[in-house]
Amino acid sequence: MEELLSIVYKWRKNRLIVVIAAAIISAIAALLLPVKYGSYVEFLPINPYMMDRSNVFAYTKQGEPVYLFGGQAEMDRMRSLLNSSDLENYIIKKYNLFDRYEIDTTDKLKDYYMREELHESISLVETLQSTLKLSVLDKDPYMAAEIANEVANRLDTLYKELTNEKKLDLSRLYAQKIEDKRKDVQLITDSLNHSIQRNPKDTVVANMLNLRLKSAVGEYNKIQIIQDEHESALKQKFSSLYIIQKALPVLKKAYPVRWLIVTTAVLVTLIIMIFAVVVIEKTKEYKQIIQNK
Repeated sequence: MEELLSIVYKWRKNRLIVVIAAAIISAIAALLLPVKYGSYVEFLPINPYMMDRSNVFAYTKQGEPVYLFGGQAEMDRMRSLLNSSDLENYIIKKYNLFDRYEIDTTDKLKDYYMREELHESISLVETLQSTLKLSVLDKDPYMAAEIANEVANRLDTLYKELTNEKKLDLSRLYAQKIEDKRKDVQLITDSLNHSIQRNPKDTVVANMLNLRLKSAVGEYNKIQIIQDEHESALKQKFSSLYIIQKALPVLKKAYPVRWLIVTTAVLVTLIIMIFAVVVIEKTKEYKQIIQNK
């Protein structure tokens, strides 16, 4: 340890010059970096199944109630939608981001550069409180807040479209079942009328057909009620996000953190310098030993 301190002290002037140079260069570089402001939306995804009337008092297989807010699966879907081409293209077009990010549209790699900019500027992370935080960086604090709120709105729209797509499939299934049951009711009704006209005294057959007709009508009405509830749930207006904090303009810059850049550059330079002088001194000692032999 004493030897190390001795070497470091011996090179103190050189070390000081290099560290000061690193501080000056990093400070100049930090000043040249573009300033960006941050804004964020904090929200919770809603459990899409809670939008169905049949699930208001529903329970899971473990006997637990179906909660209003979504879990990890809903959060993962939100992350996937954030990186979807649908959302990216929407934001690019709405805010003319090729011009805003100064990307040459004639460049063959323009789409790659745009994705890189979007991934650096827009992020979605899960907080310690199990909420989702959508952050946006932009050179204008007001635009950062506007884009953050718009991205959240677009996520809401895409998520509702995703869940409603499955509900529309169920609508078609229910409609087909209702049509099948309607045909059954009509067929049994025709058979009953035909039986009564052909043999009015045959009460046995008439009673059997009446029972079948009553059962068919009951099934038809049951499916019709389910289909009506489903259509009502499909048409209701709801948001798939519960917004905890809307994005607001933050006038304090988020990037670059100049003091951190300079401090990091100085510390890294100092460590490299110490390592280099130790290697130099040890190399000299080794050469001296070889020459003495």
